[in-house]
Amino acid sequence: ARYLPYAIAGSNHEFVLHKTKSIYCYSLLEPDYNWLNRFSFSSLFEATGTENIRAWTLDSIKEIKDVSFDIIKTDTQGLELPILSAGRKFLNDAFYVETETGFVENYRHETTFAQIEDFVRENHFLLFDINTDHRVSRNNPLGQYASNEQILWCEATWLKDYIALYRSGKITAGSLTREKALKCLILCALQGCYSYGYELA
Repeated sequence: ARYLPYAIAGSNHEFVLHKTKSIYCYSLLEPDYNWLNRFSFSSLFEATGTENIRAWTLDSIKEIKDVSFDIIKTDTQGLELPILSAGRKFLNDAFYVETETGFVENYRHETTFAQIEDFVRENHFLLFDINTDHRVSRNNPLGQYASNEQILWCEATWLKDYIALYRSGKITAGSLTREKALKCLILCALQGCYSYGYELA
C-alpha cells in the first residue's frame, strides 16, 4: 500500500476543515445541526474547531498522473460528487467504484445518493450492490416502545457497463487490456454478477 499526504476535493484551493467530537465526522462541509439534532448520534458531530487546509483534485496529484485506476473508493463525508467530477481521467479508467453517501444532507450541500446515482449512470456505471445497514435512532420519547430508526446513508458498489458501451459503439473489442478485463471479470464474479461476467467473456 502507498499513502499520499493529500486532502482531496473538487477543486484546488484552501478549504475550512470542520472538526467534530468524532474524527470520523470531520468534513470540508459544515454539519447540518438543525437536521442532525433529530438523532441520537448528533453529539458525534459536535463542533470542536476549524482549520484551514489545502486540498487537491485527483487529476492534479503528480504522483498518480500516469496511473490507470481500476477501483475508486470514496468515503468523504459528503464530497463524493465534486471529487469524482474533478477526477474524470481516473473515473474513465476505472471499472469499479464504491461510494458512501447519505440519503439526506447530514452536512450542508452534501452529495446525496440520488445525485451520485445520476452521475455514475451518466458515466456508464450500474448499481450492483448496496449496503443500507446504517440505521440511526431518532430522538423520540416513544423510542422505547417502537422502532424509531432511520436509514441515513449507504455504501454502494457500481460496475462499469462494458457490454452497453460495446454495443453502442463507444468502445471496441480492443479497448480493454487482457489484464484489466480479467480483473473486471473476477470482481464481477465476487460481487455475484455471474451473468454479467459470462456475457463479457
